[in-house]
Amino acid sequence: MQPRAPSSSADAPTEARAACSAAATTGGDQLAACTGDDACDPELGCYDDGPGTGFCSARCEDDTDCADIDGAEYTCSEGGLCEIRCEPGPEGALACPEGTTCTQVSGPGPGGLQLRCKYPAVAGSGEAYAACLMPDDCDDGLECVGALLAIPGYCTQSCEESAECAMQPSSGSIEPSCELNTCVLACADDPEGCPDGMTCVETPLFSGCAYQ
Repeated sequence: MQPRAPSSSADAPTEARAACSAAATTGGDQLAACTGDDACDPELGCYDDGPGTGFCSARCEDDTDCADIDGAEYTCSEGGLCEIRCEPGPEGALACPEGTTCTQVSGPGPGGLQLRCKYPAVAGSGEAYAACLMPDDCDDGLECVGALLAIPGYCTQSCEESAECAMQPSSGSIEPSCELNTCVLACADDPEGCPDGMTCVETPLFSGCAYQ
C-alpha cells in the first residue's frame, strides 16, 4: 500500500490550508488529508485523534497490520487505524511524512505526552473565529489568539468595548464581547452555543469558546 504524497510542501500557511482542503475534499488513499471516513477510500478510515487535520489510514488490529505501509513507521492505534508516532524535537519531526507535523494529541497524563504525525490544524478560511496557529493564518485586520504548540487558537479582532466586535462567527449562538481588549465568545451562560468545532472551556477567570 503506497501513501499519497502531499501536493506541496506548503511553507506558507495559506498554501497549507489549500493543500489540506483540496486533499480532504477529493477523498483518497493512504495519507490523504481527511475530515471524516467518507473522505477516504472504502477500505480506509480517517485517523483524527486530537487536534490537527487527520489523514486516511489502513484499519488494523495490531502493529503487524501496519508494517507494510511505506513512507513512515506506522503502528496500530487504540481506535483501530494505523498511526505514526513521533517524539519531541527535530528528530521527532523528521519521522513525520512531508506536510504533516508532530502534534500533541493527548496528555500529559498517566500515559505521558502522546505525540502523533498529523496535518496542520488550520484548514479554515482565516475569517473571525476560524482556527489558527499563527498570525498569517488570519485575514487582514484579525489576530491569532490562544494558539499553543499544535493546539489552535482563533482569529479575532482587538477591541476596547463590545460594540466594536462586529464580526460574527459563522455558526453558534453566542454574540462576541470584548474582554481584555480582545473580541471573544463568552460561553458561561450558553455552554452549547459555541461555533462548530469549538468547545466551551472553563477557567477560574473566564469561560470562553476555544479549539482543543
